[in-house]
Amino acid sequence: VTSLIGKGKQVVEALKEGGLKFIRLETNKGETMIALEEQLILIILK
Repeated sequence: VTSLIGKGKQVVEALKEGGLKFIRLETNKGETMIALEEQLILIILK
């Protein structure tokens, strides 16, 4: 989970627009949703 948080932050910082607040990743093993805010990171594993 820690590496997933780091990757999510890297994606948001790379865009530099600040418009990205939600990432949804679908794989054959399931789905991961990440919501990034200033003081909160919400990760949902489905």
